Amino acid sequence: MQNIAASENYIDRVVLGWHDVYGETGYIISRDFSPIATVAANQTSYVDFSETSEVAYEYSVQATSACDTSEMEYSDVGMRTCGELAPPIVTIGTDGDDAILNWTVVDTTVLGCPVDVTIRRVFL
Repeated sequence: MQNIAASENYIDRVVLGWHDVYGETGYIISRDFSPIATVAANQTSYVDFSETSEVAYEYSVQATSACDTSEMEYSDVGMRTCGELAPPIVTIGTDGDDAILNWTVVDTTVLGCPVDVTIRRVFL
């Protein structure tokens, strides 16, 4: 199949699109040469929510019919991007001579993207 396009601009999915093939009975969608889904005839898109963020995958689409399945000769690369992490909630207070710093990390992942949390202490 020709004219396959895989997106790289969503944080939660990869969107595939292709041109319809006359006479097909369905399509087989593959990621890195392994089938991941089948869709009905005349469908020209598929949304993949299952892959890991910031990893490029090669997608291909094969048209099927009662007699044959097309070759996987055309493909496109797509990947999910990581989004923005919400800043931590920080409060500063005192208890006698001690300064107290409290923080709450809102989320340690952004839709599957790992986040490094660094804690720095400053004593005055």
